[in-house]
Amino acid sequence: MQRLILITNGFPFGNSERSFLLREFYSLIHNFDLVILARETEETLSYPISESIPVYQYKLSSHASGNIFKRIWKIGSCIIHKPVLLDICKAMDPRMKKGNRRARIKQIMAYYLDAMQIEQRIIEISETREPDIIYTYWCNQATVAALNLKRKWEKLKVVTRFHGADLYEERKKDHWQPLRDYIAKQSDKLVFACEAGKTYFLSRWGRAHESKAVVSFLGCAPQKRLDINFTKAFCLVSCSNMISLKRIDYIIEALSKMPDDIPVVWHHFGDGDMRQSLEAYAKKLLDRKKLVSYHFWGYIMNEELNKMYQQIGAQLFITTSETEGGVPVSLQEAFAMGLPAVGTAVGGIPEMIVPHKTGFLLPPNPSIEQVTDALMQYYRSSVEDKQAMSTLAYKHWEEHYDADKNAQHFVEMLRSL
Repeated sequence: MQRLILITNGFPFGNSERSFLLREFYSLIHNFDLVILARETEETLSYPISESIPVYQYKLSSHASGNIFKRIWKIGSCIIHKPVLLDICKAMDPRMKKGNRRARIKQIMAYYLDAMQIEQRIIEISETREPDIIYTYWCNQATVAALNLKRKWEKLKVVTRFHGADLYEERKKDHWQPLRDYIAKQSDKLVFACEAGKTYFLSRWGRAHESKAVVSFLGCAPQKRLDINFTKAFCLVSCSNMISLKRIDYIIEALSKMPDDIPVVWHHFGDGDMRQSLEAYAKKLLDRKKLVSYHFWGYIMNEELNKMYQQIGAQLFITTSETEGGVPVSLQEAFAMGLPAVGTAVGGIPEMIVPHKTGFLLPPNPSIEQVTDALMQYYRSSVEDKQAMSTLAYKHWEEHYDADKNAQHFVEMLRSL
């Protein structure tokens, strides 16, 4: 059986990757001699792992530590590597401001120094047996570490998966994703969560890498289809972290502009830094609407959402996110339950929401009036049309986003390397 090292940002510790990775993890267990290398975190072990599966962690130390000679050695150890020099040359684009160029160079060197630390940790955990495949769940420093090891282990295959923050240059403060040319050239497979992500990467780093670029939808676990009563009050649900990128304020403002004679119930699931301010904003705009009610539930385990959606009588899902690396798991779960959706045309969302068939697609940066109009279009649809959208949403999930099927296809791709 092939040995595969899975490198994560924390899984199986904490919950941040659990909803994305769990079904794929099941398939990896049954098809490979699996080893997990997770970034060290203060979070507790949230998913029980069999004692037969080795779980290691790595820690990244500060590059500023040590005396001047040690820091000079660190700098020298970076710039002697061709990938680093090439990336620095690109970062020195004369059209950029000097400050930005300097920030990019620092970022590249710090990135590579991180990779060197992870590389050493991989060697340490592979003393008894070399890995056949290293799969980095995020395209980050661990990917560079794995690629460096191809010089040491000639038969090693490296696969990396892209999401959002590790893909889009716009998501970085200085609009730079380090060492992507090196990663594109040396990786054996470049895996994307949606077609939009693949297209974006190839447009930045060249069609020469198209043969190794594949789309593998993460999907979600099968859900119990909701028994939706379309004759009851309009019930809208959203599920996301309460951060600025999710633009939950758009939903609040859109509901504030709904006609006064339409009863609407909105439930939001998820927590985050902006919860307090968003609750205050909802109170300010929505409390004066006699027929609009809302509830913020906070963090709810994925396994509980189906029961909650059924309990509250959910009819329509909404996301107004500013950006997505793939297709939101929350949207996939909604489709798996038979909930049509309103969503912005960002990331892989347009690959799910087919206008007037599985829901209503908004522009990437919609006006509040456009969000309200989409909600009104759904509200005014006949019961038969709503039922048809529900059925098509479920079928779309079944054909493309069933996590168990997708994980098996992904494993078959890995085994063929």
